[in-house]
Amino acid sequence: MTAKNSPIAPALRDAVNKLITTGDYAKILAKWGVPDSGIPKSALNPPSSL
Repeated sequence: MTAKNSPIAPALRDAVNKLITTGDYAKILAKWGVPDSGIPKSALNPPSSL
């Protein structure tokens, strides 16, 4: 999370989505023992249902 309209937010979103795409995100979650707690996609200001 970042402050709304933070200039770093798009870069963080893109970085997380890259990790998801490459499979590294799943590896990180597995390493920490929380493989089912990830998100399918990172978004800016997602709806609260995500």
